[in-house]
Amino acid sequence: MLRGWAAIRNAGVTSRTGLWFIVVFVAGVFLVIISQSGALDPVRNLGVRLASPFTSALDSIAGGISGQDGQSAIESELEQLQVEIAGLRAQAGRVAELEQALQFTQSQTALGLLPAEVIQRRSGNFEDILAIDRGSSDGLVEDMAVLSANGSLVGIIVETFPDYAWVRLITDPALSVDALIQGVEGGTGVVQGDGANPLSLELVPKEANGREGDTVVTSGLTGRFPEGLLIGTISSVSQSDELFLRIAIEPAANLGSFELVMVVTSPLPRELEPPE
Repeated sequence: MLRGWAAIRNAGVTSRTGLWFIVVFVAGVFLVIISQSGALDPVRNLGVRLASPFTSALDSIAGGISGQDGQSAIESELEQLQVEIAGLRAQAGRVAELEQALQFTQSQTALGLLPAEVIQRRSGNFEDILAIDRGSSDGLVEDMAVLSANGSLVGIIVETFPDYAWVRLITDPALSVDALIQGVEGGTGVVQGDGANPLSLELVPKEANGREGDTVVTSGLTGRFPEGLLIGTISSVSQSDELFLRIAIEPAANLGSFELVMVVTSPLPRELEPPE
């Protein structure tokens, strides 16, 4: 009797296993059929929509990393190009100065000129000087005039050493230059430096008819500078007191940026001793 019951139970288990197999098989066929028919598209689309934020975030992170690398490379290349452009501009400025110096030396046969390069500069409200790479071994002495590449007045040599010299610029308050307004009767005065401010032409009689745009040159009256060196142009005219005008001058030389100068080596007219 026990063997009979076991047989019945085994038969039931086998029947249930077969039944589950049949159910799973039928369900699989059913899913294949409805999948091909598109009935599962809403479910599939829902899954895609639910996963979309996560996949987008991953794509953004990956793209961000790649974009940052690319941006860094571009910025590095841009910096390199800017350095190269700055170098080319400096070379172009150097070439322009050399061309100007050549043209001026060819037109000024009466002046002895010695080219020199600026090697150092000290600038402030109370001092404006620079050093050049020529000195006493090149024949330089104090009080020689120094010009820019285009021939305008830059300053005067104040101290020499064997292989370099110091030049006081016309913007230095300690330097004054006898000057005149070209074509203006009685338009003589003294150009005075004022640090970073424009030059001023002082002690010009109020009767002088100086105007904005007029040219100011060295007068040569004291024998310290050759006559006729270009200083600049008048930028404004005002009356300082009852007797004299105060005239602002824009320097002809770009005193803030130059690398090449020319020293006037020609002997200057001897300054005469005053009568006793």
